[in-house]
Amino acid sequence: MFRIDLYFERVQGFLPLFHRPTFYDTYVTLPIHEKYVNLDRDSALILYTMMSLSARYSSLPYLETAHARDRGVPLARQARALFGSATLADPAALTLKLLQGTILFAYYNQSSNLSWGTDILIGVCVRYAYKLGLHALDEDYLNNPDHSPVQLSNAQWVLREEKRRAWWSVWELDTFDAIICRRPFAIARHRVHVLLPVSDAAWFSGSQVASPMFDPDISRFWKCLGESPNQDERAWFLVSNYIMAYIHEQGQKAPSPRPNIEEMRTILACFVLLANEKLHLPANHSVDASNWKFLIKLMTISYDIYPNLVPSKHLITSHRSTIILGLLERNTLSTPLFTVSNRMSSALLRGFIARGHSSTSGSLDKFREPITDFFRILQSWNPEHIAFAPPTMACLLLGPGNVNLGMALRLRKPTDSQPAGTQSSLEEDLLTLILAHFARYWNIGHRVLSK
Repeated sequence: MFRIDLYFERVQGFLPLFHRPTFYDTYVTLPIHEKYVNLDRDSALILYTMMSLSARYSSLPYLETAHARDRGVPLARQARALFGSATLADPAALTLKLLQGTILFAYYNQSSNLSWGTDILIGVCVRYAYKLGLHALDEDYLNNPDHSPVQLSNAQWVLREEKRRAWWSVWELDTFDAIICRRPFAIARHRVHVLLPVSDAAWFSGSQVASPMFDPDISRFWKCLGESPNQDERAWFLVSNYIMAYIHEQGQKAPSPRPNIEEMRTILACFVLLANEKLHLPANHSVDASNWKFLIKLMTISYDIYPNLVPSKHLITSHRSTIILGLLERNTLSTPLFTVSNRMSSALLRGFIARGHSSTSGSLDKFREPITDFFRILQSWNPEHIAFAPPTMACLLLGPGNVNLGMALRLRKPTDSQPAGTQSSLEEDLLTLILAHFARYWNIGHRVLSK
C-alpha cells in the first residue's frame, strides 16, 4: 500500500491516470482478508507498474541497498511477464485497465529502461487506445448545438474523464517518442475528438467542469483555454506541447512549400501572453502546478519568443527568432531539418553550420540571446520541485540539437591554473546540477547527464 500512496503523491501529478477515490475503494480500503487477493491479470499489471514507478521515492530501509532509480526493477520484471501474457490473450478482451497498465509500463520503459522496446510498447498503447475508441471519445459533443456539454451522470463523467486521461497519456508518450526518434507521429491528429482533461481536484470531487476539445488547427487551438472554466495547468501544458509538436513536425518535412514561420511565431507569442495572463499560481500551489507552468516556460523559449512568462527583470522587448523557428527560417536546402540521422545529437546544429550559413561562432551567436534567457529561467526553478517533474523533460534541457549544451560548453573560460577549455562554465554547471536531480530517480536523467 505504501507504494500506492507514493504513486498518488509523486507520480500521479505527471501521469494522472487514476481517479483516486475509485482506485482506493477498489484496491486499498478493502478488509485486510480481501485486499490484493485473486486479482485479475489487468489489475495486477496496473499495481506492479504503479509500484515500479513509485518505488524510487520510497525511504524504506530494505530498498536502500539499490539506487533509487533502480528500486522498481523487480516490480517491472513482474509487469513485463504480465504484459507478455496479455499480448497472447483474446484481442476482444481488451479493457481500459489493460491500456492503463500498458501506459504505465511504456512510461516506465521510456523513463527508466531505455533499451527495451519502448517504441513497440508505445505503438501497442496507440493501437489499444484506437481499439477502445478513445480518439472519438467526445465525438457526441460535436452533435450538440454550439458543441454544448453533453449531459452525463456523475459516475458517467468520472469514467469518461478517466478515459480522457488514458488518451492524453498515450498522446504524450507518442509525441515524446516521435520527436526524440525523428519519426512520424502514430496518432492521426486530424481525427481526434477528445476534450482536454480537467484538474485532479475537480475530477476527484466529481465537479463537472466544461473543457474545450482538441483542435488540430493551432491558429484556433492556442486560445481554446482562454475563456474556458478549465484552467488546469496540465491542460495548458498539453496545448503548449501540441504547438511544440506542430512546429517540430514542420522540420521533419521537406521545406517546400516553406512553412509560414511568421504565422507560427505570432501564434506562439499570443499563446504565451494568454497563458501568462491566465496562469496565476495561488500561494498554496502544488509542486505539480508549479512544474507544469515552469515547463511551459522552458518549452516556449525553445520554439519562439516568450516576453511575459519570465520574471519582469528578464523581459524581452525585441522580437527575434529563437532556436527551432530560427533553424526552420534559415534552412535553404531541399531536405528536412530533423531526420533520423541527427536525432539525439548535435549533428543538427553542426550540419546547419557546415552548410555555409555562417561561421561556427556566428551561427551559434544567432541563438545566444534565447539560450541565455533559457538559462535565466532555469535559475528560478525551485530545487525541491525538479525531481518531481516529468522525467522525460530532462531531454528538454539540452535544447534542440543540443544547442543549450553546445552554448554552455562554448562558454568555458580559461584560468591561470588550467589550460583553455578545461574549466566548466557556470551554465554547464547549472545544467549538470539540474540534470542530477532528474538522474537521482530516473535513468533517462542519468543518460542525458552522461552526454
